Amino acid sequence: MRSGRLIAVEPTECMSGTNPMWKCKCDCGNFKNVSSKYIINKRIKSCGCLRNESASSRRGPLSPRWKPWLTDEDRQQTRKFPKYHEWRTAVFKRDNFTCQKCGDNTGGNLNAHHIESYTDNKELRTELSNGATLCEDCHKDFHRTYGNHSTRKQFEEWI
Repeated sequence: MRSGRLIAVEPTECMSGTNPMWKCKCDCGNFKNVSSKYIINKRIKSCGCLRNESASSRRGPLSPRWKPWLTDEDRQQTRKFPKYHEWRTAVFKRDNFTCQKCGDNTGGNLNAHHIESYTDNKELRTELSNGATLCEDCHKDFHRTYGNHSTRKQFEEWI
């Protein structure tokens, strides 16, 4: 029996409530144990690979959160555009996911800081050389000290 990308191969000894579980092979090659009721009513379509594929391709206009009334300029103001996210990731990777001020590398609290102000330097918004990884505390400290219209000179003095 087939349900989406899954083919029921053999029953297992496990139960899900009153329903037997089946070992299923996904078209991608992975195996997954699935309750027979989900195979019969076709509620499950894959081992999880389908969700991962559709989630990765649902950016921009394909995303359910896409707001078609916003202009490209609006998206840049709110930092919600693909090149910005690529820049942010590249800054973190280059800096080895480590705060350049205090050395914090515990993760989950990092900010990609614009050395030359994001607002005042549109041409530098996604330049890798204009970014530095800072932890939340150091990032807040920098902006408390220098405000939101920062320069490279201020950053170098602070760091």
